[in-house]
Amino acid sequence: MNCVEQFTLQVAEAPDRCAIWMPDGSSMTFRELFDYGRALQRQFRAAGLSPGDPVLLFLGLGLDLYASAIALLSFGCPILLVEPWMPASRIERSLEIVKPKAFVASTLGKLWGLRNPGVRNIPRWISPRGSHASEKLTLNSVSPDHPGILTFTSGTTGEPKGVVRTHGYLLEQHRIFEAAFHREQGFAEDRPDWSIFANFTFANLASGRTTILMPTSWSPSHLKRISELPLTMSPASLTCGPAFLDKILS
Repeated sequence: MNCVEQFTLQVAEAPDRCAIWMPDGSSMTFRELFDYGRALQRQFRAAGLSPGDPVLLFLGLGLDLYASAIALLSFGCPILLVEPWMPASRIERSLEIVKPKAFVASTLGKLWGLRNPGVRNIPRWISPRGSHASEKLTLNSVSPDHPGILTFTSGTTGEPKGVVRTHGYLLEQHRIFEAAFHREQGFAEDRPDWSIFANFTFANLASGRTTILMPTSWSPSHLKRISELPLTMSPASLTCGPAFLDKILS
């Protein structure tokens, strides 16, 4: 099994459906996101990554993040995510526990990494780049207990607490989201979900649903662009926290 299998099924079923659209105008269909993931997986292999190698992924909400996650998870590489505002000592402790083999980040992310001693010690630094992918996506079979996404809390007691989302957990999460937020609520499957949460976007990719992805640093102009979308792209649902909902309703 591999949690990316569910996404590949959606690519085969509706390759030209929009997968992710962002208010800055960037977007990708399911096929384009799949092809970008293939290209990045080839790039990561060429950089020396092997199945099972943990990777620190430091990318903002966007196409690079999801294509990189598809490339790494399908290859069987656990992904470590850290919050940049955590104290450097706790980030360093998280890195000591996981021991990433590579650091995948944008140029801005690399500047952040240079300020963290633990990140500087990671042997491979990689910036995602698009290229023609002639190879197939390698979809390695892993056990349900194989780590998929690793995160750490801020560690209020002094020691960061690790949270491991295995491939089995991610597939079960998809099934729960599918039941609770799609089928049972009668959402229009051919209409997008407007989301600010990374995990809901993963769930939508697994379900074949378009995500209108709101950037962290959004502005009223982003709301205007969403309101100007054609009916087929206007969101049928909104997944967000109370703070965001309060802002757009005020």
